[in-house]
Order: sequence, then structure tokens, then C-alpha cells
Amino acid sequence: MRQQFSKEIAPWISMAYINWIIFFRQETNIHRFFSEIFVPLDCIFLVVRKYKDGASTSLTEIYNIDKDRELLTNLFGVWNEKDGLRITKLTLYQRRNDLYGQMIKVATVQDPPVSLIERNSSGEIIGIKGFFGTVIQILQKNLNCTVTYAECDSWGYVLPNGSWTGIVGMLVRKEIDLAATELLMTSDRLEAIEFTTPVFSTKCRTFIKRPYFTAIKWTAYSDPFYSGHSTALIDAIRIIDLVVHLTGVIILAAYSAALISFLAVKIFIMPFSSMEGLLNDGSYKFGVIRNSADYNFFQNTSDVILQRMFEEILDDVENLPRNYLEGLNNICSQDKYAFMVTDNMFAILEHQVPCILEPLDTIMQTTLAMAVPSRSPFRGIINSNILLMRDSGVLQRVLPLNWSYNHLRLVNLS
Repeated sequence: MRQQFSKEIAPWISMAYINWIIFFRQETNIHRFFSEIFVPLDCIFLVVRKYKDGASTSLTEIYNIDKDRELLTNLFGVWNEKDGLRITKLTLYQRRNDLYGQMIKVATVQDPPVSLIERNSSGEIIGIKGFFGTVIQILQKNLNCTVTYAECDSWGYVLPNGSWTGIVGMLVRKEIDLAATELLMTSDRLEAIEFTTPVFSTKCRTFIKRPYFTAIKWTAYSDPFYSGHSTALIDAIRIIDLVVHLTGVIILAAYSAALISFLAVKIFIMPFSSMEGLLNDGSYKFGVIRNSADYNFFQNTSDVILQRMFEEILDDVENLPRNYLEGLNNICSQDKYAFMVTDNMFAILEHQVPCILEPLDTIMQTTLAMAVPSRSPFRGIINSNILLMRDSGVLQRVLPLNWSYNHLRLVNLS
């Protein structure tokens, strides 16, 4: 049976998708039986075996943290005729909350201030700062694991031949265990990798530079006369009011003050407020981050307007910015340039650009999360810890360290 299970069943089936239970004789050695069988961390596998006294039966759960790591066991429950079945009240990842120093390979994209790569004097990566760096540090402490870091130059998109570039490609090829950067959840990516529990949700919209010109408010010269005050009903009082208000000094002072206040308010007119207006204007260049889900979104969209934008006004691929800050700076430095960015990133970077930017209508609501390779055994324990961080308020405390307090209204925790 051991040979059949290890060679004919375990290699071709996803162990974690099934809850297993196996009955052993008292003399069967659990560690020897499973010496050639890998039971993933997220797999529920119970071994039922009678105690030597024959009166009670134990239910022991087994798992491996990784391949070539020793088999670990936990007592899940005990059954006997007198008391019946008694099982643990701890959840799966309360029982398996320690990775015993397991090495986790983490990659990120340099995307300040959300993820900033930290290097030593030799140029080697020694850590990550920013929001995702803080999250990784908390995970490392809670999981008791060892983290090694790698860098990637882009988030990644799918090529015509089906292969992936960037950090998504590293996950597909299983070169890393975790991508610690903000990844948009798209249908293409969901077919290739798996996402963790969302860290936050936000909106995507396009920003342009605020127009320099202001509209001439012709009604300003007559608006002071429409003050909205009520008039008296008695004729005698009306006559007195008329005499007083016709006095030249009062007329001059009141009118001049009101006129100045109306003219002092500068008004700018947006040339358009939607993506269709941006397309119809025809004078703007449009940009998204190169090699990203944003680019993929416009490349594969079924929306007619967005399809035309990709074909007609999207900047050349080699000219597209590498990160959000570069894209926002392009809006200020280039004449008539539009760039799509998430609300949370704009809230962080707004004060770092040298001009005032104005948003267009929302394009889509999106969710951002970290990611792991498909069928990763570490996804469950990472998700469990992210949920604990969110429910205990840790994420809410981490966000203000990297997000401006004035702009937290743009970020909605999932």
C-alpha cells in the first residue's frame, strides 16, 4: 500500500484539495510510512491508530513544511467508548503557525514609497522598506521563517506565446515563493498564479495637468446686485431704502468690494471629464506603466473606447514609464499627457510632483494583493496572518506610515 500511494497516487494529485484519513495498525511507524510522501503544509491528513491499551484511538495529523523537510505530527483528537470523540478547538493555522526557519524567497518591484529595496555596501539586497516591507517583516516574525530577497524590474504581462514577463513570470516559473508588491487582480493573472487575501481595494482613474487658463466670469459685473436680501413690504420704508442705497459712496463701496470678491475667484475649465472625451480631444498622449496589468488591461479590453485609446493615443511601449511616480512626473513635464494611476498611489505621490493634477472619471474598481505560485502550500498560512493583521488593526496602523493622513479617504481596506 505504501508503494502504491507514494508512486501512483501522491505524485499526480493535489494533496491539499482532499481531506485524507488513513487507518494504521499499532505497529505501523508513521514516519517510516511517509518517508517518501510529501504532505503539504495546507493538506489535512489524519492517521487513525489505536493506543497500546486498545481502549482509545488517536487521530494524528501529519504534514511537511516543504519537500525534504522532516514529517511533523500533531495530536488532532482522541476517541474512546466512554467519552466519544474529543478533538482540538484550534484552527488549522493556529496548529501550524510555525515554519521552523523555512526559507521564503520574496521578490519585489522598486515602487517607492510602497516598496523600496534596501541594499548593503556591496549592492546586495538585504530587505524591503515601505508598506510591503513592513508587512513582510511582520510575516517573518509571526511565521518564524527566513526571508531572502530578489528584485524584478516590472510587474509583468502575458506575451502572445503564453509566457509571462516580470515578477508574475518569476512566480509562474516558481523562482520565488512570494511577490511582495501591489499586483492588480486580473483574469489572465488568476489563470497563472494565486493571490493572497487582498491588502486593500482602490480605484483606477486617469489624471491630467490642471489647465492654465481660467474662464472669464462675465456675470461678475452684475452678480453684486443679486445679493439675495429680502425687501421691505411697507412703502415708506422702501422709499427710505431707495434714498440710502442711491447714495454715491455706498454704491461705490459696496459695488467695488463685491466686484473684487467675484473677480478674485479663479475658475479653470476641464477640457473633458471622461476617457471618451480624452480620446475625442485627440491632442493628448496617454500612458500606463510598461509591462504591467494596466497595459494588459487596455491591450485585451472589450470596451470600444478603451480599445481605441490603446490603438490611437497610447504612447509607444519604450516610452511608457516604469513606475507611478515617473508617470505622474510625465504629466507635468510633457505637454498634454494623461496617465492612469490608482487612487492610493496618487494619494501618496501627489505631493512629489511639481504641478497640480486633476482626475477624470473612474475607470474601474480594483483590488490589490500580493501573490504566490499556483498551488503554493504557503498561501493559506500567509492569508491567515494577513487576516489577523487586518482584524487586529495592524494593517490600519501600517498604512499611515506610508500613506498621507490627508488622503486615507482614498483607500478602503478590504
